[in-house]
Amino acid sequence: MAKYKLECYGWEIEAMAKSLTAEQVEDIQQLLLDNDYNDVSEARFELDEIGIDIYEADIFHFTKPLFSDLLLRVVTETDEEVLRFGDEALTYIDDVIDDFEHSAVFIAIPKADGIERLLLCVDENKGGLFYMEFETDETPTIKDFAYSGNCIETPNHDWDFIEELFF
Repeated sequence: MAKYKLECYGWEIEAMAKSLTAEQVEDIQQLLLDNDYNDVSEARFELDEIGIDIYEADIFHFTKPLFSDLLLRVVTETDEEVLRFGDEALTYIDDVIDDFEHSAVFIAIPKADGIERLLLCVDENKGGLFYMEFETDETPTIKDFAYSGNCIETPNHDWDFIEELFF
């Protein structure tokens, strides 16, 4: 049995959502006013100064690859490339497993799911994202890989991403 590594390069999101108290909302509004900011995103790196740690997300916090020109490489133990492809070549998991159970969509809409006030922070990063090691008796092909997708729904924009990759 041969060992391989699937490497993933491209764009990813780190998404964090947390509920806020009425006082925290007032503190954010004051921060915006004091600094002549038009949007919360301008104050994102100053939120900790008013006691809001976005990394202590109580709704969700995850990092996932975006559907955006991903490069996937399969290499051997000696780093010899045996396969290179983009996310557009991946098979959707429903085409492989008929009754695949998908994860619930992430909802980042105030007043949805009983959350009165919500702060969503999304950072986009580019580079080497992750790798997966696996073993197989046969040289991997593109048809051996599949993905499941998901999204974050917001009032103004949806973020589509790859939830899981499968071999």
